[in-house]
Amino acid sequence: MSIVTFWNDDKEQVGKTLTSVAVATKMAIERNLKILLISTAYRDPTMKNCYWADGVQKKLKLFEKGNNFAVESGVEGLSKLIRANKIQPTIITDYTKVIFKGRLEVLGGYIGASDKTDEERLVDYKETAECYPELLRLANQYYDMVLVDIDNNLDNEIKKELLKISNLNMYVLTQILSGLDKYN
Repeated sequence: MSIVTFWNDDKEQVGKTLTSVAVATKMAIERNLKILLISTAYRDPTMKNCYWADGVQKKLKLFEKGNNFAVESGVEGLSKLIRANKIQPTIITDYTKVIFKGRLEVLGGYIGASDKTDEERLVDYKETAECYPELLRLANQYYDMVLVDIDNNLDNEIKKELLKISNLNMYVLTQILSGLDKYN
């Protein structure tokens, strides 16, 4: 199977997320491949907004006293399973949004609970981000192709590990001449 990363080390917006979305969607339409598109973003809804509108967070009612809690989904839920060593590659699909059944699934970036402070969410994001390398390895066992949008907010060591795991690294750069000069 193949892992393709889309990355950039510049802080300017270069269309990296939209490029990964376009490539994933085009491949899902034209090829008979089971594709997973992963966002490593911190509280950035760009990828989600490309495919679906805001939804309501699921809640479960426990016992009869009205105790509710939010069901963790997406990368936040998967990271807890990875840290607990309770994950199989086939479980990943339960935490994704299906775009084209059997062809394209999306695992959105870190959102964080609304009842947490920004500092708490940042700590939680860093813990979640540590699970991305293992998540890619597991996803590579189940999907024909895994495409990853690497966020610039990720720790550099995690970025390097994701790039090392990948079969193809797509460096997306700005169309400004100075961006090309910087890359060269």
